[in-house]
Amino acid sequence: MLYVHIGLHKTGTSTIQRFFRLNTTLTEKRGLVFPDLGFESRTHGGVIAALRDIEKGDASGEAVFEAIDRLADVDGRSYLLSTENFELMAPRRIEMFAERIRRRHDVRILAYVRDLTRLMPSVYAQRTKKGRNLRDIDTFFAMTEDWARFRVSQIIGRWGTVFGWDKVRVRALDRDALIGGDLVSDAVAAVGLPPSVIEEAPAATRETFNASPPWEAVETLRAIYAAIDAADLDWDRLGRSNRVQRKTFSEPGGEQGVVYKINRLEDACAEAAVAAGGGGRVQYLTPEQWSSLRALTLAEIDRLNAHLDQPIVLADEAPPGERPFLPAFGAIAEPVRRAMAERLLGGPPVTSLAQPVADVVRRVLET
Repeated sequence: MLYVHIGLHKTGTSTIQRFFRLNTTLTEKRGLVFPDLGFESRTHGGVIAALRDIEKGDASGEAVFEAIDRLADVDGRSYLLSTENFELMAPRRIEMFAERIRRRHDVRILAYVRDLTRLMPSVYAQRTKKGRNLRDIDTFFAMTEDWARFRVSQIIGRWGTVFGWDKVRVRALDRDALIGGDLVSDAVAAVGLPPSVIEEAPAATRETFNASPPWEAVETLRAIYAAIDAADLDWDRLGRSNRVQRKTFSEPGGEQGVVYKINRLEDACAEAAVAAGGGGRVQYLTPEQWSSLRALTLAEIDRLNAHLDQPIVLADEAPPGERPFLPAFGAIAEPVRRAMAERLLGGPPVTSLAQPVADVVRRVLET
């Protein structure tokens, strides 16, 4: 059996990959292999690169699929390929992929979906901490609520059409729906491994990986990157420094944007927020935004359930109350903001910056 885990994005994919990568000896004893196909990354995104090469007429990409074919030489084993970028593959590329991996393997497609009321704030935090979003949550929501990535029935539907819906398993990233109440236990069961694998694996390998940082860190990063964006800086000169980077990117809808990155600042902000006593829960969505996303979630789940043998069930939830405040740097409690500023201004991510950038960061933090 060859399991192909396609994500989706922001559904704990990194946590699943980390568990299987760190427990290869244990899972191989139980008959499940997370194969090393020679890629530099810890995932199997190189499979997509191989498909691109083949599309361009470069036959060297076929070597990856010959390696996947050879996995079938060992009887009694199953294999797991995982990259959330499978989610982004167009139908033609999925067909190319299927044509190759079904030569010697019985394939199952595994995907996780997430309630959009939780996914939207998570995407906001991810893009903000990476310097790709400078907008507040309300503006971000207005610009992204129709993103194609939220149409999970279409994304997974492409895979169901090619492989057959009987080969597709979709799980909800919902504590009440997950086997064992957590993602790793559910993924272990989904690929046919016994619960004893969880009991035998080191506890540290089961921890959530790449979780969203405290909201205070997210909003501090947004304020810093927005101030840098507004400053009149000489990027031709600063571009030679590896301490701060400025690059352009394209949104899914075609809009061009700019991404900023200061080395190690993301982790430093998260650590500073926790040390300062932050890290509590914050309400990002208004009741109206929440209801809109919840309705879209349920509609997408209904579309998926029309095809699935094992329907997705989400627990009933009531909308939140009125949002107490719009999350922003200025809304961080003053003692937390002061403590964060003191820690950040004395740390390497800021002290090692070129002076013009350091001055901008200092002005934000001392506000």
